Amino acid sequence: MLAHSVLYNYIAPFLGSVGLEERVDAVLLVFGGASVLGLWLVGTLIDRHLRTLVIASSCLFALAAVVLALFAQFPALVSIGAALWGFAFGGVATLLQTAAAEAAGPAVDTGQSLFVTAWNLAIADGGVIGGTLLAGAGPEMLPRATLAIAVPAILTSALTRRNAFPGLADRQHREAAS
Repeated sequence: MLAHSVLYNYIAPFLGSVGLEERVDAVLLVFGGASVLGLWLVGTLIDRHLRTLVIASSCLFALAAVVLALFAQFPALVSIGAALWGFAFGGVATLLQTAAAEAAGPAVDTGQSLFVTAWNLAIADGGVIGGTLLAGAGPEMLPRATLAIAVPAILTSALTRRNAFPGLADRQHREAAS
């Protein structure tokens, strides 16, 4: 969420920096349409493939950041980057909230409270980080910062299988122990 917020909060200045200030609406439409498709896919697969979807979503988001960072001078590629980003982001709230609930086990209420707090802090921090970059390095740095934040998230998702993404056997073991 932090990586997303850095760029999303300041998408208009970023698009303006690449000559697309008049196309913010079209880029956001592409993003929104793709996010609906992403949410649909997550809804159909989440019960069987939570961890895979989290990792795939994060990787797709990182790819979108690369496209926007390296090819923003090409309007068609900006649209493709926005579509990749939207598709990756559409189901992310559902994915992460489900992962938090499953990882929390019997402490699900506490886990969900922490999740919501972290989510809201990420939105606020994304505004601060993005605004600082916008004022200093300029809007063209926003996709690069997004990528720099996304990579550790991908690694965390990929390397924390047992605790962050307990399988059915792990969940049953936790429930039996509590």
